[in-house]
Amino acid sequence: MTIHNKIKALREGRDWTQAHLASRVNVFVGGQSPVSRQHVFKWEDSTTPSARYLRPLAVIFETTVDALLGDDE
Repeated sequence: MTIHNKIKALREGRDWTQAHLASRVNVFVGGQSPVSRQHVFKWEDSTTPSARYLRPLAVIFETTVDALLGDDE
């Protein structure tokens, strides 16, 4: 499973919208380079999140950056 699929599966498993996940990431980045629903859409579709967002995503999803980046296929 790619990081794109993992982000989507983890988000949907919590019944969160893309906008809700974006707002949770924004708590971690403190208003610098705010994340929008469109960012989350791109992460789930084809764009790997930049390094600044990987740690917040891992914390939010209660996993590790390594687990997010690892290809399980």
